[in-house]
Amino acid sequence: MVRAGECAYRYGGEEFLLLMPDCSPASVLITAERICRTVLDAGIAHGARSSEPPFVTLSGGVSCWTPGSPLSALEVIEQADEALFQAKAAGRNRIETGPSLRGKSQAAAAVG
Repeated sequence: MVRAGECAYRYGGEEFLLLMPDCSPASVLITAERICRTVLDAGIAHGARSSEPPFVTLSGGVSCWTPGSPLSALEVIEQADEALFQAKAAGRNRIETGPSLRGKSQAAAAVG
């Protein structure tokens, strides 16, 4: 699911970090939503799940650093982590955005 120049890393027990250089905020959100759908569409049985869907799903938190941003790399990761917790609290199988992307998600939703 990653393009040339992008990198995916395991970042904790069940967490992953995807670095996407030279992308617009809207394209980052579109990609996250596409990955979320792809995981669900794979139909991987989740034996420990008692709720619907009975498949492995993905919850994601998305944040973005753009040139000139006052955010440090750690702050961008913290925003994505907080958005991930929001996605889990909102029912899972979804993507939530950090403050660096809020307001930009409407444009991405219209495209996706």
